[in-house]
Amino acid sequence: MFLVNHYIMYGVVGICRIRSIGNLDGEGLDPAKLYYTLEPLQSNGSTIYTPVENNKVRMRSIISREEAVKLIQEVPQLKPIRILDDKRCEQIYKEALKENDCCELLQLFKYLSDKEYKRSGNNQKLSAMDKKYMDLIKSRLFGELAIVLGIPCEKAESEIVERIEATKVKGK
Repeated sequence: MFLVNHYIMYGVVGICRIRSIGNLDGEGLDPAKLYYTLEPLQSNGSTIYTPVENNKVRMRSIISREEAVKLIQEVPQLKPIRILDDKRCEQIYKEALKENDCCELLQLFKYLSDKEYKRSGNNQKLSAMDKKYMDLIKSRLFGELAIVLGIPCEKAESEIVERIEATKVKGK
């Protein structure tokens, strides 16, 4: 069970702060069950009520500071996910966002960054779908890193992008 005021990753919603834990009384709610009252960071003013024993939506603690530092240090060695069938891109993006695994999201971010870099050489942009998922991945990944490291999202993103760019310069 998570604790009040802790941050968690909640399904496709992303980072949420646990505002309270307790029984709730209302339409569609079981008064005998314990519920988390969640405050999504990306949606100011919204609230989510979910059972503590929720088997439908993936919930996990955010990564530790040590895990975040290690993940950032490993960026140059981390290989992008390889997607051989362009028809499966969206399915792969959705599955990764649903799982909310930082390493996998970073691998997808590297994949999309590489794709964007190659396309820019031909004066092309990412497709609307790729751009949409790139933004979602950035929001989740950099949002989590920012909270854990106590820095703005922009700083978390620049840390990752600088390390990716350094590998491109070296020709890796």
